[in-house]
Amino acid sequence: MTDEKLEQELVRLRTESPQVVNYSLLAAMLDNIGNLNSVLRDQLIYSSFAQWIDDCMISNEQAVWLLRQVQQRNLLFSGIYERQNDAVYTRTFTALLLTSLIARDARSTFMTAEMRTHLFEDATQYLQLENDLRGLTEHGWAHAFGHGGDLLYYVCYHPKFPTRLIPQALAGIYHGIMLPSGFTAGEGSRLDNCLVALLAQDRITESQLLNWLRGIQGVIASTADQSLQFDQNNKLINLCVSLAYKMRFESLSTPGLSAWLDEQIRDFYEANGTVA
Repeated sequence: MTDEKLEQELVRLRTESPQVVNYSLLAAMLDNIGNLNSVLRDQLIYSSFAQWIDDCMISNEQAVWLLRQVQQRNLLFSGIYERQNDAVYTRTFTALLLTSLIARDARSTFMTAEMRTHLFEDATQYLQLENDLRGLTEHGWAHAFGHGGDLLYYVCYHPKFPTRLIPQALAGIYHGIMLPSGFTAGEGSRLDNCLVALLAQDRITESQLLNWLRGIQGVIASTADQSLQFDQNNKLINLCVSLAYKMRFESLSTPGLSAWLDEQIRDFYEANGTVA
């Protein structure tokens, strides 16, 4: 199916609200999940996947088929070991597709235990390997650490998420903070959602999270390149500001962590005149 025909079909289905979706259309959508046409990719393919999975217009059997295709084709890691390239759109919009699938499984299980474990392991490994920090590009949103942060949030909130993978989830956030460039599109406030999820479910303690944040701060302090250190500090503070507010909004009782976050934000503001 050509891009034009796929776009026409998805526009038609959006107005007609079908009761079922056929496999050939799902296959064409998955083949184009990283299409460089942002209207087709973002506004039609991704949004249709999200709506149909949430509304159960995609059956459990079709949802299983989609997940198997993603895993067998390794779409979440497409081109991840290559230099910055257009495969990032396949990776990041696959991440968003997986958020819809895991969110549905959390509401009503349809995955096998093996498939779910595979998804959890992929989701927590993804940001450890991702190096593309681009936000909005000429082809629309790349936003790997935003979309990857969303995926981490949904897997960490899943009732069957194994605690053994928490260090892997944290390692992905750490990797993003330490990369040599800054966040450009609010990634810190997407990455911290999984931390809130872990705290809210008592899967990580206040002291464990505080020690992890202090560890990152210590590594940044030892960075020799001052320009890189500034970018790393900016990313850490961006995450701290968002985390501090979200813990208050969620009424999480973390007095020690909250006091430390406030201190870091205040110190950064006094030194730089901003917390952006």
